[in-house]
Amino acid sequence: MKYKLNVGISLSVFVMVFYLLQFGCVDGPVAVSTPGTTYPDSTILLDKTNFDSLTNASGLVALVEFYSPFCLACNLMDSIMHAISVSYSGTALVGKVNILEDDSLKHAFFIADVPTFVFLKGGTEVLRMVGRQQEDVISGKIDSLLLVSF
Repeated sequence: MKYKLNVGISLSVFVMVFYLLQFGCVDGPVAVSTPGTTYPDSTILLDKTNFDSLTNASGLVALVEFYSPFCLACNLMDSIMHAISVSYSGTALVGKVNILEDDSLKHAFFIADVPTFVFLKGGTEVLRMVGRQQEDVISGKIDSLLLVSF
């Protein structure tokens, strides 16, 4: 009986870790960050005060990641977002929105899961991807949006 209990607990922990790695986020206390901050990799922290001006006025394709600092999948995407922001510097705007700090954008874009990647062109959403993505998949989407005119 004791053996079955331990196997059940181990299985529960495995399922929970698998779910977090694959899909989602763990809610936690709100992290403090400064809106408009540009990370060293040229990724911009967006919020309701600068979102429209940066995504509309830039005239560039914008890739916006809706994330939570407590989301394991989001944290795993940091290196990929860094590589994309460096390779598309001057061609595409790469930004992040912390959903724990900015509910208005989360609700405006109907964000239910993180990470969610929203591609904007001219301030209009043209594509959305949810969950962990490969760098070549995201790069391919940006390349195709750069070729298409709206």
